[in-house]
Amino acid sequence: MFEATRGNPPRGPIRGGDEMKRTIIAALLAAGAAFAATPAALAQNTTTTAAAPAAGKYRVVFQVSDNDPAKWNLALNNARNVQKDLGKENVEIEIVAYGPGLNMLK
Repeated sequence: MFEATRGNPPRGPIRGGDEMKRTIIAALLAAGAAFAATPAALAQNTTTTAAAPAAGKYRVVFQVSDNDPAKWNLALNNARNVQKDLGKENVEIEIVAYGPGLNMLK
């Protein structure tokens, strides 16, 4: 009834590796579609501003833990930029220095 064949495996609608290839291709296409949609979703939300806190001022903390004057200036500049953006009267800023960053206070 059935004959034994040598060499090539029998051909059917789906051979051994084809199903795996189709699954991988489908997954790659789905991932590509998701990545293509991401910039459009991000572009829709470009003009948001921070909402005012319910009870008064914004509160921001910057930390300095390095003995590096460039990083000290970075923290100070970031604090000044927050004040400019939100208004000095609308924000309460603290800079916390610890470890090697304590040299900032000398």
